[in-house]
Amino acid sequence: MLTLVEELDTLKQDDQSEAALEEARRRRPDDNALLLALAERALFDHRLDVAQQHLAACKQARAPAVLRLRALLHEAQGRLPEALVDAEQAVSLQPLHLPHHRLLLRLLRRQFGDREALTRWRVHADAHPAHVGLQRLLYDALPDEPQQVWAQLEHLHRWHPDLPWLQRERAVQASRQGRHDEAVAMAQQALSAGGASAAAYDVIAFCVQRRDGYAAARPHMLASLRLDVEQESAFHRLASASNPDALREAVDFLAQELRRQPLIGDGILLFQAEAGRAWPAQDVLSLLHELAARWPRLWQAPVALARQWLQLQQPHQALATLADAAESFPLLPRVHHERAEALRLAGRVDDALEANARAVALSPAWSRALRLQVDLLCKHQLRWNDAEPLLQRALQTRDGWADADLAGLLAWVHEHQKRHADALALARRSLRLDPSQGWVWGVVRRLCDDAETPHVFDEVVDEVVATCVRAGQPGRQPGSAGALASAA
Repeated sequence: MLTLVEELDTLKQDDQSEAALEEARRRRPDDNALLLALAERALFDHRLDVAQQHLAACKQARAPAVLRLRALLHEAQGRLPEALVDAEQAVSLQPLHLPHHRLLLRLLRRQFGDREALTRWRVHADAHPAHVGLQRLLYDALPDEPQQVWAQLEHLHRWHPDLPWLQRERAVQASRQGRHDEAVAMAQQALSAGGASAAAYDVIAFCVQRRDGYAAARPHMLASLRLDVEQESAFHRLASASNPDALREAVDFLAQELRRQPLIGDGILLFQAEAGRAWPAQDVLSLLHELAARWPRLWQAPVALARQWLQLQQPHQALATLADAAESFPLLPRVHHERAEALRLAGRVDDALEANARAVALSPAWSRALRLQVDLLCKHQLRWNDAEPLLQRALQTRDGWADADLAGLLAWVHEHQKRHADALALARRSLRLDPSQGWVWGVVRRLCDDAETPHVFDEVVDEVVATCVRAGQPGRQPGSAGALASAA
């Protein structure tokens, strides 16, 4: 039955999937696997009381899968200490299960910040020095400090010298550190050892371009894109030509490959975004029509067409295209969001709210849809109280807690609700996550001016500066220094 549910979920048949689960529960009310599936579904839908009931009914309360879901429930409820206890127990029972480690590391970050969290979690990776998954997770968690990054790559290389990803990553990091000849040699070695792939040629192009410039790297870009025209970094790199003739050649080549290769769909969006710098808008539109006819089951095709219609100042055509796409892909939040953006541009705010509400309902923590919904609710209709629960829910999710923009948006909403203490606390949280957000500094400035507490603004600046130094953020937060200087 669970296999049937998984297949229905894959097909986005949520109603049938839910019905199958409930029928299975009716027949086997004490089945732990069914209870966990029901709890996970309720948790995703933010029906926290229902999730708690299903977890309480589980017989094996200390099973790792139960502990993991209970930790997720506690996290959604804002009970981080309890969530940490359950996550740590799950890790102790299954010490090599990466989802448990990702959950534990995320909870530690929420509770203690990046640096302290890494110190506390690192003992688990150090206990298994040859485990690729744990060592890769440790690498991804490190601050962007060259010595630490390279030391971890060398550690991985001692144990697993033939990993293609590792060979490419060593080349990229060597190039970033200015060791250009060494980086190019590493990239070429990775290609020889791992075989021809779009990613391998893309890394060579990256390293060669940093050392020798665009023209020298171009053959490697072309080789990458001949293997996969939807290799995004190679696509953008080829289309970054500053010479008009080279740019036209690049776009012609990309069009040729889009016609030749089977597509997943992202390449269609990439082409629409880049091709207008070299091709007339009508020529871009013609190719998009051709690709949409060839790949009618790709949602990216009508979205790219609609964007191109908007560039041609044809909003009615764009809206008609997106209305058809919403009917063809009713369970894809991206399509509803694109339609909402087009409706907003056409001045149809109520219709935009309705369309984007579908995107938010399908993906409650997707920040792009949330930002648009908050903008429509607040800037256009001053519905601050309706925006607040959307943001509160998103900030409790596994990704939302670290989204500086969402925290700043909720601070802005609280400011207009006259909840100044809550607004200031969230603005501080946002700036600790990303000091480069000038508009959030503006929220803090207004709050302090209204309360006639300029010393609090100075405290926030000092606090954010100290946080940046502890977390090593200046190197990985573009614009942080400028924003801090402006704030000070």
